Amino acid sequence: MKKRLSTVLALLVMGILLFEILPAKDTKFTTLNVKGMTCNACETKITTALKAVDGVSAVNVDYATGEAQVTYDADLVSMDMMKSTVNTAGFKVGKKSWFSKKKQSASCGSGSCCTSKGGSSI
Repeated sequence: MKKRLSTVLALLVMGILLFEILPAKDTKFTTLNVKGMTCNACETKITTALKAVDGVSAVNVDYATGEAQVTYDADLVSMDMMKSTVNTAGFKVGKKSWFSKKKQSASCGSGSCCTSKGGSSI
C-alpha cells in the first residue's frame, strides 16, 4: 500500500512539474476587416493564407461582410503577422469604415480580384 501511495505521489509531483514547464496557450479571437474581397475565390485565398500561419487555429472569411474571423495563439502569431499575410495575399486590412461592401456574383471568376490578385477563373 505504501508503494502504491508513493508511486501516485511521484506521478502527481511529476505532473505538476510538467504543467509548470509547459507554457499555457494564449488563445485569442479577432475580426480583421479586409478590403478588396469581391467573391468566393477571395475568401478561399485569404482563408488558405491565414490557416498556413503557425499559431492560427481557425479562420472564417466572409467576402459579403468584408470580415475574416481568426482564432489564434498570441504566443505564436501577432496581429502584424496576420495583417502582413492578408497583404501578401493581395488584400488590405483596415478599419471597418475602410472596407468595400461592393459585391459580385459568388461565381464571378472575372472580377478584378480574380485576375489582378493571381486568382483563376471559376
